[in-house]
Amino acid sequence: MVDVHTLKVGDHVTLVKACQSRQGGWHNSWVHDMDSAIGCAGVVRQINWDVTSNSGQGIAVDFSDVMCFRYPPEALELAVLTGEVRDAPRGVYCRQNC
Repeated sequence: MVDVHTLKVGDHVTLVKACQSRQGGWHNSWVHDMDSAIGCAGVVRQINWDVTSNSGQGIAVDFSDVMCFRYPPEALELAVLTGEVRDAPRGVYCRQNC
């Protein structure tokens, strides 16, 4: 689990597991498309814990070829970037901005 107090935009994280919607104070929903990035490394684009925000609460991560979703901290770990980190799956819709 990443620490939202020390995590910053530009950090690399790995999605390590799926979570339940609204788990652990995360006021957002887990959708099936998020599963395609499990095991992939991505870049933190935004951190939002404002529960009143229209853009959604969570850590926005860009996994290159996977739509940019907002994940709970329980699903992420800081990435150790080596040649063993696999790329996100190809052919999945990618949004340029989170």
